[in-house]
Amino acid sequence: MDRLDSLLPRTLRKHGLYEHARAARIAHLADAWLKRRLGPLGGAARVEKVDGKTLIIACDRSVVAQEVSSGADELLAELRSCGKEAAPTAVRVLRTRREGLAKGM
Repeated sequence: MDRLDSLLPRTLRKHGLYEHARAARIAHLADAWLKRRLGPLGGAARVEKVDGKTLIIACDRSVVAQEVSSGADELLAELRSCGKEAAPTAVRVLRTRREGLAKGM
């Protein structure tokens, strides 16, 4: 009998949805990590996308970007513990500027 953890990836691949599901899972886990790591500043960072084996995180504040960069190895280790095959191998941090923050909000 097939186990669900082997059946689901096979079915997703068959229908061309595996990469979408993989990216969504990584984004969900990374988002939870960002909220835990950054606390009240968690809203200033978000997962932009998963590009192959690179997780791209956008940060609205430089202090948040520094905190995410310093914790990148911890984030990657957590993602690897949830599935080595699908885990990204690099984190890229982008410094962005949101409209409200640009006006001093």
